[in-house]
Amino acid sequence: MKTAVSKNVAAGVFCVVLSSLCYGIAPSITKLARLQGATGDTILLSTFGISALIFGSVVLFTRQSFRVSLSQALQLAVFGILGCHICGTLMVRSYDYIPVSLTVMFHFFFPAFITVVMAVFFKEKLTPGRILAVVSALCGIAFLADFSHGVSATGALLALLSGLAYGSYVIANDKAGFASLPTAVVIFYVSLFTAVSLTVQGLCLGTLRLPEGGIVYAYLLLGSLVGSVIPLYAYASAVRILGPTTTSLLNMLEPVTGVIFGLLLFSEPFSWRTGVGCALILSCSLLVTLESARRAKKAGD
Repeated sequence: MKTAVSKNVAAGVFCVVLSSLCYGIAPSITKLARLQGATGDTILLSTFGISALIFGSVVLFTRQSFRVSLSQALQLAVFGILGCHICGTLMVRSYDYIPVSLTVMFHFFFPAFITVVMAVFFKEKLTPGRILAVVSALCGIAFLADFSHGVSATGALLALLSGLAYGSYVIANDKAGFASLPTAVVIFYVSLFTAVSLTVQGLCLGTLRLPEGGIVYAYLLLGSLVGSVIPLYAYASAVRILGPTTTSLLNMLEPVTGVIFGLLLFSEPFSWRTGVGCALILSCSLLVTLESARRAKKAGD
């Protein structure tokens, strides 16, 4: 029993780290696609359209059932659109006002939001370790965010709202009626509803345009795999193993990954503030990992 619990925790930590790495890389791929002329709605539609096709195929070939209740379908539509369509749209729009790296920093107030909601509404125990992890992570984000050149209030608000939208989706993955469904089925419907809503929005606003040049399609495919297919499955799996609070705190590795890839791909500056911020966020992830291991050991005793 003890070994099995420990292995589950290790699997959960691996899933959330994999998700963090993918989500950290995704904004850079999105920026590359936009530089090649792809619109934000085109990028998001391709991301979740490809995801729906892949997970629909997985459900079909593994002979899982597509059947869901009306209540589950409505929840999947609402939280899928909220956590993917609205969140993604807000993030992409914020790129027009503030740098991509800064968008990620503001977006990453969502773990604190999840921690508070789970403690207040679902009576989840707020341990000293988790409080210290939240404080460490928020301090790290403060160091990573460079306010020296001024920050657009509109861009900051869009990024913060994207975090609240995503946080709601994460909580729903653990507490909503569809949480009992297989992960592949959940992601198929979430991706499908998101793709449909993006199509309607794009057609109404005239923002769906096929970009020119072969390289942009490679970015769109890569963006779907890294920005949706892999992280959605890994993150949902982690939430079911570790819970939404622990998973969201461990996911603080994402802004660190975003900073690193911004440095490698776009030669963004790396200052002492960046180094301190990364160290604080890594400390948050280490604290959460150690606490999860301690709780797993206690459960196995």
